[in-house]
Amino acid sequence: MMGKINNGSGDDLFVFFNSAGCFLKGFAHEYQHGAHSPEMFYRDVPAEFKQAAQEAAFSPEYVSYCYWRLNDGHGWESSVAQDAIDADVHFLLEDLVGNPVTYMKFATDYYGVNLDADPVASEINQRPVTKAIATALNTEVDYPELMIELDEIGFPYALEK
Repeated sequence: MMGKINNGSGDDLFVFFNSAGCFLKGFAHEYQHGAHSPEMFYRDVPAEFKQAAQEAAFSPEYVSYCYWRLNDGHGWESSVAQDAIDADVHFLLEDLVGNPVTYMKFATDYYGVNLDADPVASEINQRPVTKAIATALNTEVDYPELMIELDEIGFPYALEK
């Protein structure tokens, strides 16, 4: 399974999952990469993720960071020392860390909306969606339709009409 985040400005994040664990590769177009060639980022990628590191759809030649985590490993790994990577290049990862404040900033910047922290935190923590929470996140929500969509992906919700 894989996922992709593309912000439309030339930055992207690819995430690949297989039975061995998770591989991710990101590109931030505004950051200089200095002495780090794409080969350097992929140098120590385990065999379980070599195919993902070479996948043309992942644009392997454009890389600002690359991490992987094996299920039986002890944490995230990279071929390039963390302190050698500009911390600002990781901004696309912020959407995945489960921080309500980070998502609220994204929603304000991207959608031009201001959200309350409580409903955002509720969803990030995967609490059942209620009509009140859904409406707080989107005033134009069609709650019966949302319940159908939530049911399809197995996300908990309250039976309200």
